[in-house]
Amino acid sequence: NPLFHNHITYPKDAGCSPDVLAYKEDGSISFGVEMKSPKGDTHQEYLFLIDNTEDLKKVCKDYWVQCQFSMMCYGVDLWLWTSHNEYFPQRDKMLIVEVPLDKSFASNFDIRLQMAIKMKNRIVEQRMNGYKGEYNFRD
Repeated sequence: NPLFHNHITYPKDAGCSPDVLAYKEDGSISFGVEMKSPKGDTHQEYLFLIDNTEDLKKVCKDYWVQCQFSMMCYGVDLWLWTSHNEYFPQRDKMLIVEVPLDKSFASNFDIRLQMAIKMKNRIVEQRMNGYKGEYNFRD
């Protein structure tokens, strides 16, 4: 994806690829957009079940987390999540949800990301030194 962006704190280890970026007049990023184009029955479900960020978190937690991580990568505090289906009537073609940064989640995720990076580096080092055994991911 030509928009792949490295995480601002961990540029060698993590990043995201937003579907759309909105820029301020000064050239900095204002917010991003995560766009989904699901099948009709899934889009219909979203229209009935999702009205706000809390609904998105309950119904599609993976997408909510994706938005959170993208905000962390870019250092912004707003992302939009959209669901679009061109076969629906005009008023129902697109659902847009504003997703604000959840600072508590971001802090916790950052800790987990640091742990994952350490684990990855340990595995890479072991493989480079010829280790071919199994790994215990609970250490």
